[in-house]
Amino acid sequence: MKVIRSIGSTALAGALMVAVGAAPAGAAKPERIPFEDRFEFTVEDFCDEPGLDAAIEGVASGVATIRTRDGFDYVTEHVRVRQTITAAGVTTTYTERTLFADHTISDLGDTIEVIVLATGNSTLYGPDGKAIARGPGQVRFRVVLDEATGEELSFELIKGSTGRNDDFCAAELAVRS
Repeated sequence: MKVIRSIGSTALAGALMVAVGAAPAGAAKPERIPFEDRFEFTVEDFCDEPGLDAAIEGVASGVATIRTRDGFDYVTEHVRVRQTITAAGVTTTYTERTLFADHTISDLGDTIEVIVLATGNSTLYGPDGKAIARGPGQVRFRVVLDEATGEELSFELIKGSTGRNDDFCAAELAVRS
C-alpha cells in the first residue's frame, strides 16, 4: 500500500489509542466510534519535484472498534480516504480503503509495544478517471508507547508491503509532463 498524503493518518492515530492501563474486567461489549475528518493543505515540492506545489483536499472516514482483551484495548479501524491532488493545472484522485488492526499488545514494563497490521488497497486515478497506480497489500509495523503518558516513543516498519507497489509519485509526475 502506498500513502502519498502528508497528513497524520487518522487510522494511525486511532490505532495508537491503546489504553495504557487495564480495562475493567466486565468490559466485553466492543465500542464503535465513527469518524470523518476533512482536510485541505498544500505540499511544496510535491513528490520531490522542485517548484511543484500541490493543493490536496479530501476526507478520511470510517469506524474504529475497541475491544478489551488481556487487559488492553485493541483497536480495529476501517478507513476510507478520498482526496484530490491538484498541481500544475492537473487534478488526480487518490482513494484508499484500509483496515488497521492491533495484532498484539505487550507490556514491556515502562513501555507498551503494539504490533499493527494494515491491509487494503489504494488507487491513483488520472485526470481522465482511469487508474494510473495501485497499491494493494498489507504491512505490519511496531509502535512503542510510554506506559505512563501514551506518548509514541518509536515507530518501525517490520513487514513491508506484500502487494503490488506502483510508484505513485512517478505516476503523478508523468500526468503532469
